[in-house]
Amino acid sequence: MQVCRQPWFILVFSLAVSAFAHADSETLDSPLRLQLNHQAQQISGIAIVSAKPTDYRAEFTAYGKVLDISPLLTLRQNYLSTAARYNSATAKSNLSRNGMDRLRNLHRHEAVSTRQLQEQQSQWQTAKALTEEAALQRRMIIASSRQQWGDTLTDWFTRPTSPEADDIIEHRTQLLQITLPAGYLLPASVDSIRISASGKRRDALAARLLAAAPRVEPFSQGRQYFFLIEQADLPAGLQLMAWIPRQKERLKGVIIPRSALLWHLGQSFVFIKLSDERFSRRAIDHYQEVAEGYFIADTIAAGERVVSSGAQMLLSQQLRAQIPDEDDDD
Repeated sequence: MQVCRQPWFILVFSLAVSAFAHADSETLDSPLRLQLNHQAQQISGIAIVSAKPTDYRAEFTAYGKVLDISPLLTLRQNYLSTAARYNSATAKSNLSRNGMDRLRNLHRHEAVSTRQLQEQQSQWQTAKALTEEAALQRRMIIASSRQQWGDTLTDWFTRPTSPEADDIIEHRTQLLQITLPAGYLLPASVDSIRISASGKRRDALAARLLAAAPRVEPFSQGRQYFFLIEQADLPAGLQLMAWIPRQKERLKGVIIPRSALLWHLGQSFVFIKLSDERFSRRAIDHYQEVAEGYFIADTIAAGERVVSSGAQMLLSQQLRAQIPDEDDDD
């Protein structure tokens, strides 16, 4: 006699299905419950975690990028060069003015000729004009920079000695530009946000607020802000996702692992273990992704036992229990 050998995973699934001996026959619109004995729980890989209480600040998402600081380097070079020309022209103007005053006194006593005095006056006027030109150019550089970079960055990159600018130039800190959705403003209480290049909240790094940017994003009209991040080594131009706190107050709730949350027909839900062998499916209407999983402000109480592994098997059995028996003649 030939023995029929079924694949091992078919045997395991068959045992698991047969162990769901007391699945409730409730409708999908009601809190579905089912009973699963210990053997079936082991076969199905059911794992349980306790919902961890936590505080959470509600967030909204925004987008941004790592800025190329080349324009700031050009700003610094141009301004310091112009400032040096201004200082040199000022020194020459002062020297010429002193020389002119001295010659004027001598001219009164007829010790020097009128021509010598006029030549000195001409030198002073030339030096004065160069000083005024450099002063005007310096003011224009600052005014233009403020239109693009705002007061804080303009001040940092136009000071002869600036530790803050040096940190950015030496890559110890990096400059980010974050664009909020249209109509949004950064809450006054927010001084730091979380950013990620991968778009995953669990990978997010902290960035601190520097200042509001003087321009809005031209297409979305969203407000823009400058942030700094330390020791991140991000390439210039890298696109970022940002998570912005909505308010200073923190919400109370629980955190569950990502594997605990399932979706079916557009509805998210978890399974809660009610007793040693009984489980209940519970709809989750609001959740927020956080680094450790999902934050839920209501629906789940702290300490409740949440199915973190094997929940898909529980869902399959619930759906299977709702299918009418084809052999039922009633």
